[in-house]
Amino acid sequence: MTTWRTVCDILGELPGTELDEGVDNPAWRVNGKVLARLNPRLRTPDEEERRAANGEVASVWLERDERELLTRDAPETFFITPHWQTSPHVLVWLARADAEQLRELLTDAWRARAPKRLARTRPLQEGMPHTERPAPEEGEAEPHEPPDGEEHEPGPPAAPRDATGERNSDVHGDDD
Repeated sequence: MTTWRTVCDILGELPGTELDEGVDNPAWRVNGKVLARLNPRLRTPDEEERRAANGEVASVWLERDERELLTRDAPETFFITPHWQTSPHVLVWLARADAEQLRELLTDAWRARAPKRLARTRPLQEGMPHTERPAPEEGEAEPHEPPDGEEHEPGPPAAPRDATGERNSDVHGDDD
């Protein structure tokens, strides 16, 4: 059984994520973009009964074509209400969600919404835990090594990054 704690554990491991707890419905964000929110309003006449019967619900950002597949294949776990029809989120009854499937959904949401420099820090290979990088194939260079032992001249030093991870050229006095 998964819970909001499961969502927090998964998203808390991913770079650049932050939990916005200053609201009634906490939300995980990356780069200011919502990935998941706890107990969003369903906006249906039977909302209280549905919540009492099914427990915690979360909204998770995902691509619409994937949302349609999930709501069709597992409607007891993944659903939308008329209010959520135009939103790129799916509603998830957390107690019914499979932990690995939820991990995949949340990691995919993060990968799609994170700045590309962060998204590159996680492999895309299916079945691989998101915290591991694939080992290089035989004869393949490590990601930080030049291929085939080639020598490479170092480039100019990179500008330092600010608290959000963005390059901060002001530190070097650049007036671009």
